[in-house]
Amino acid sequence: MTTMLILLKNGDYNSLMTAAMIASGAVVSDIEVKIFAMEGAVFALKKDVYKTITGFDSPFPEYNEKMSKARDEGKLQPWYDLINDLKDLGELTFTVCALVTDLLELELEDFADVVDDITGVASYAADAAEADIFLTV
Repeated sequence: MTTMLILLKNGDYNSLMTAAMIASGAVVSDIEVKIFAMEGAVFALKKDVYKTITGFDSPFPEYNEKMSKARDEGKLQPWYDLINDLKDLGELTFTVCALVTDLLELELEDFADVVDDITGVASYAADAAEADIFLTV
């Protein structure tokens, strides 16, 4: 099976949506997806934070307005709902960086339910070495 690794660095809504939309195309194409979050994305995945990040932040106001409207009208799922749906459809794992988690003094139970595990960069590096497709968001 083909494997895609997505490195998610930013915790802004655009990055979270981009990772989810790319993952959706991969999962429906029977590609195993592994998302590894680090840096600001780790903080964005906290239970008390992830649903508060709702705004598109493109430099193009019309884009932001139209995408927000599509989401509000139910034409575009929030990224976290899409990730959960994808887990039911195919192979998708979502992990967060152990170092950043330690620095932020967080445990697995502090994260949204989309997060499967906390892993170190050595695990990420091993996954990257074996991945057929590697993307950074």
